[in-house]
Amino acid sequence: MDEMLREVYRQKCFEKKRTKFIALDFLTHWLYKSNQKRKGQQYTDFFQIPFVADWLKDHPRPPIPLSLLLKDEEAALIIQSFWRGYRVRRDPEVQELRQWQKDLRESIHIHEKVDEFWSKQETKVIV
Repeated sequence: MDEMLREVYRQKCFEKKRTKFIALDFLTHWLYKSNQKRKGQQYTDFFQIPFVADWLKDHPRPPIPLSLLLKDEEAALIIQSFWRGYRVRRDPEVQELRQWQKDLRESIHIHEKVDEFWSKQETKVIV
């Protein structure tokens, strides 16, 4: 239990509502590696334990949400970059530039669109 409590404190489980720590996984792995029959054997990752691998083949887990995988600093960086990008895109000059680019893209491909339209119209008449 001491080892599990250290892991719980290391992953800050008491500070957050949700964490990626799964106590049953920890206990399973701890009991497996503490088994007297396995003394002297090399370390086995939790997902490489034979009965765990068999169980997960039949009962796959949903992916862990990104919010649980990211550290607080990484999450803050993503939020800040999104906010900065939003504020830049909201700027009227940038809006004008984006609209100009959209109009330019449409005007470049207008001949292709007209040809495509008339080819469809011709196939309707022939049939």
